[in-house]
Amino acid sequence: VARVESGKTELLSKARNLRTVAYLSDATALGIYQSFFQHMASGQIRHLVIPDFLIPLSRNKDTVASFIGNLNSLIEEGAMQIQTKFMQHKAEAPVRCGLLTAMAIDMFPEYAKKWRGMGFLSRILPVSWTYNSITANRIMSGIINQQHLEESTFNLTIPDDLVEVELSTPCSHKAHLLTMHVLKQNQYTTELYGFRLQGQIQSFLQGHALLKGETVVSCTDLDCLA
Repeated sequence: VARVESGKTELLSKARNLRTVAYLSDATALGIYQSFFQHMASGQIRHLVIPDFLIPLSRNKDTVASFIGNLNSLIEEGAMQIQTKFMQHKAEAPVRCGLLTAMAIDMFPEYAKKWRGMGFLSRILPVSWTYNSITANRIMSGIINQQHLEESTFNLTIPDDLVEVELSTPCSHKAHLLTMHVLKQNQYTTELYGFRLQGQIQSFLQGHALLKGETVVSCTDLDCLA
């Protein structure tokens, strides 16, 4: 969630070639389940990447409500059995999938209140940023010199199977301090308990450790969030 021209779409586009990612310009709940349910159930697809969330949100009211409602399920508790007029799917265990997406910060308040009421806002972890003048000048210089044309996609080594990453209680307690800080600073989360946010931050720390090739979270991993 950032200002227009902040590079949100460009950043997410770098994930388009990752083998466990479904990179989608547009999506509906029906389309996701029809095309990817079995792949998500088998673990072949673990994240949906939608570079501009406003595109699927621009559909009619009922389609958007179904879309967000089903993302609610996929992100947290998981979808297990689907029986509709158009499709039937059944899995042996809840099917979960992560979501990476972006939208302009000016549009976020329009949706945030409604998403909070239906639980979607607490299931996602909004991240925002701005550029100072030095960084903005460096970016402009890179565009002038066409260095942006040399940028490549993410090249990550993704394990075939789930990896257990140890998170100690002291690190969890330090993460809790960050959770409480975020809750107090964010106008959309002040009324939430922070249970989901705590879990999200802990998962983020585990993912950061795994990205470094480690299976134990260090309290220094918190530095990437501070």
